[in-house]
Amino acid sequence: MFFRQQSDDGSNWDLGALRLDGGEESKIIVGTPFDEHMGMISPDSRGLAYVSNESGRTEIYWRSFPGPGGRMLVSTDGGTEPR
Repeated sequence: MFFRQQSDDGSNWDLGALRLDGGEESKIIVGTPFDEHMGMISPDSRGLAYVSNESGRTEIYWRSFPGPGGRMLVSTDGGTEPR
């Protein structure tokens, strides 16, 4: 399950994950100086789409999941609901 958590300094929101089978404690998986939320895992469980305001407006980004790897902007004119 993905969740949104306010950063330690309260300046932004980060995207975290929590295993529902009790296997691990929650952890931040996308934490930047920007706001991230609305994490959606790909059907093959190898990728994560999420919303960030890194560009100055809300956009959809993609990254490998659980990692490692960089992120890629996938929306072309803003976005708020990754699928």
